[in-house]
Amino acid sequence: METIRPGDDEDPIKTRHLMHTTPGVPAAIVRLGIIALALLVVGLIVLLARG
Repeated sequence: METIRPGDDEDPIKTRHLMHTTPGVPAAIVRLGIIALALLVVGLIVLLARG
């Protein structure tokens, strides 16, 4: 395991890979999916809370 020093951003591909680990899927789509999922969960919680 390599140590990453602060300000050591000479490998942008590695950090980009960490952002979205699914290959071939743009980060924007992944982000939209996560937001949609979060909204769905919040909606379900609100519906359950109202009864």
